[in-house]
Amino acid sequence: MTNKIRNILFSILKVLGWIISTVILFYSFAGLQLHLNFFTWTPEFDLETMLEISTCLISLLGMWFLSRHTNNITVQIISFLICSILIPIAICLLFPEKLDNNMFLGRHRISPLWYRLSCCCLFMMPIIIWSLSFLNYLKIQKASNNAVSCNPAPQDT
Repeated sequence: MTNKIRNILFSILKVLGWIISTVILFYSFAGLQLHLNFFTWTPEFDLETMLEISTCLISLLGMWFLSRHTNNITVQIISFLICSILIPIAICLLFPEKLDNNMFLGRHRISPLWYRLSCCCLFMMPIIIWSLSFLNYLKIQKASNNAVSCNPAPQDT
């Protein structure tokens, strides 16, 4: 297998990894929301809650691993787009839910601010991870460009 085909295959696998990590993060958070905050705020910190939280953290760990090993600009652009999809969701999670005491399934209590902030931070973490990785990528590129400019090719005299 040539080196170019191998790089293309690894790039495709990294993009799939970003997509899968994002989907896992979204669905594990949806399970957490359904378990803790579906009709009203009912904190039950049991095994199911801990599994959903740990799945979210494992998904973020996968994103961190992918961001550290992404050195292709195309994969970085696609991963940025994937991470930026989560930003509007994070912003929407900051606002409190509407109370409705008249209906049978109405919400009686809103979720506390600490829960909404932690949910917002959970969905902002991928873009923070991506940004730190991209800054590291730029620093490496700048260092490699400086190394090339410091060692010019010898000239014939």
